[in-house]
Amino acid sequence: MRRCSKKWGCSLLAVHGRTRDEKDGKKIRADWNVIKAVKATVRIPVLANGNIRHMDDVHSCLEATGADGVLSAETLLENPAMFSGFRTVEWRKAMMTASWMQD
Repeated sequence: MRRCSKKWGCSLLAVHGRTRDEKDGKKIRADWNVIKAVKATVRIPVLANGNIRHMDDVHSCLEATGADGVLSAETLLENPAMFSGFRTVEWRKAMMTASWMQD
């Protein structure tokens, strides 16, 4: 992997902890050990992806993998304020309250 990243001029690598066949994140947890192994192999920044649902997951993932940052996809569709510390339920309540106040 190290040779490949240098050969292709890669300056950042995003690694998902599941395979394509393991796509359903609600049934199959991402394997953060795979991300940790990749991070130990390369000399460029690594972004971890998989099972990032709230800020606690961000901190746990960074600690477990040694990654330089995290990515999140599906959770951000449900909760665009996740990286501000809101959980999905809190975000929905806030949006409902804002909507109620505008009416």
